[in-house]
Amino acid sequence: MKAASQYILAYLLWALTTALIVVAALLVRNALIGSLTMATIAGLDMNAPGAFDTSMRLRTMGAWSYPILGIILVVLVVFLEHYYRTALSILQLLARFVRVAAFTVIALFVGHLILFLTSHSLGTMGWSGALLPAAELAAAALLFGLSAWLRGRSNGPTSA
Repeated sequence: MKAASQYILAYLLWALTTALIVVAALLVRNALIGSLTMATIAGLDMNAPGAFDTSMRLRTMGAWSYPILGIILVVLVVFLEHYYRTALSILQLLARFVRVAAFTVIALFVGHLILFLTSHSLGTMGWSGALLPAAELAAAALLFGLSAWLRGRSNGPTSA
């Protein structure tokens, strides 16, 4: 039987991961919708017959993206609860948390990269804006390395 402290740690990490995933998902959603809106408006004449139709399509995509994102997040939350709860040791639990955190940082990287590329193409951001996506990519690589190291330690020989 697992110690109660391991379950408490698993659920604390689960809550933290859930909050981080929601933030990352909303960032990616806003980046995609924003860049799509800017790309559509840039090539659109507001007096054209299809301007209203295009506006309605963008609003529909924005409105429907929340329920779709919610369904995806519910599936992720249920999976992560099981994934964390079934860890055999604290080291394995930490390795799993770090691996999920690395994927979350990858999602943040994608969202910030989309925002940077969109802003840079419009001329509103210089190359210094690429520092945040680059730092996130480096952080994800470090987290994946840490996850592999922790996983190796949790699978290795145990000391009694």
